[in-house]
Amino acid sequence: LASASKDGTVRIWDMNNNLSIQSYQGERRYVTHAKWNFDGSLIASLHYHGDITQIIIWDYKAAKIIITKELSNYASSISWHRNKNRLAITLQGPNKLIIYDISHENISKMNTLIIPFSFIVYSFLVTLIINQKVMSRKNVVMRGDYNGSE
Repeated sequence: LASASKDGTVRIWDMNNNLSIQSYQGERRYVTHAKWNFDGSLIASLHYHGDITQIIIWDYKAAKIIITKELSNYASSISWHRNKNRLAITLQGPNKLIIYDISHENISKMNTLIIPFSFIVYSFLVTLIINQKVMSRKNVVMRGDYNGSE
């Protein structure tokens, strides 16, 4: 189990003993999300301080931070692809869903989707889109009547 904390710490818990067995802390204070990737080797977390969002990718097996990236917009959610090291992040102002490829201690932007929907549907869209064909497409613009084509 991974937990996110207001003190900026992400902790890994041994549920059999109810003990924190590893932890890491970013440069930003407030952490709202901590998500495991598909094989349990990486954790992505969102850290906040003021208007700055910091994404941290932590290699659990090596017990080290491998990627940090700052975003100028508030990120409201993250989700991993179900069987690849791809991460979807929703941003507010403007409403965007950005898909990153995470490989060999690098993060590269794959897709940017413009989402004219309200904040309430972001979590649903992240879960839906991250596991669809959109993951391999470039610069898809999403509209209210989106049917999978540009």
